[in-house]
Amino acid sequence: MSSIGTRNHVMNCKAGLLFVIGFALLAGSSACLAEGGSASHRKGQWQGLISTNYVNSDTIDFGGGASADINGDMGWLFGFGYNFDEHLALDFEISWNSVSYTATRVLDPGGPEQFGGWLDTSSTRFNLTYNFMAKALTPFISANIGWAWIDSNIPSGPPSSTCWWDPWWGYICSGYQPTYSRTEFTYGAGLGLRFDLGNNVFLRGIIGQQWIDVSNASSTPDFTMYRFDFGFLFGS
Repeated sequence: MSSIGTRNHVMNCKAGLLFVIGFALLAGSSACLAEGGSASHRKGQWQGLISTNYVNSDTIDFGGGASADINGDMGWLFGFGYNFDEHLALDFEISWNSVSYTATRVLDPGGPEQFGGWLDTSSTRFNLTYNFMAKALTPFISANIGWAWIDSNIPSGPPSSTCWWDPWWGYICSGYQPTYSRTEFTYGAGLGLRFDLGNNVFLRGIIGQQWIDVSNASSTPDFTMYRFDFGFLFGS
């Protein structure tokens, strides 16, 4: 098995274990609630969260026979938002991820050629959540829109360097390699379960789908995402 294949297998196992543990915590916590669940206290509260998420693999087809097989991997997310009432909340989220890929490009002349690399992504988005119940334990749905920055790490020009005299560190040189990157519109939806632990801490498990409007792709790429949030509430 290749090093990339081995790494993806390990990451898949870790991701599976993480989300099994996360959802087990949510399910186990629900057993601690009285019948019908305790009331929530989200209304008028700000919230912050840190999240780990796993994005499934996908294949993207482009014009002229080119394609890219994107491998699944773990990523991270930070967010903050506001609970308008016990049901409706709006968050601003920042996420990033780095995944391996195998691609096919078609040389002209020459024909198909395969190569591999790493894809760096980050995104900023607004996420609207509706909690179905005004309870500490509640299912919810969410929808988001935003922008994704994608860097293929494929050189787009020759490397360059700049040198200077620094008053503290002496003579310093720094190099830079331009790469092909772009910013695309992204949107998604999710379904999950939230549990408020007291008045200040909450857990969320989410399964969602994310779409990215990648230019030149034959269709809109979509990625299944599994996410586990740890969050906290603070007064308005």
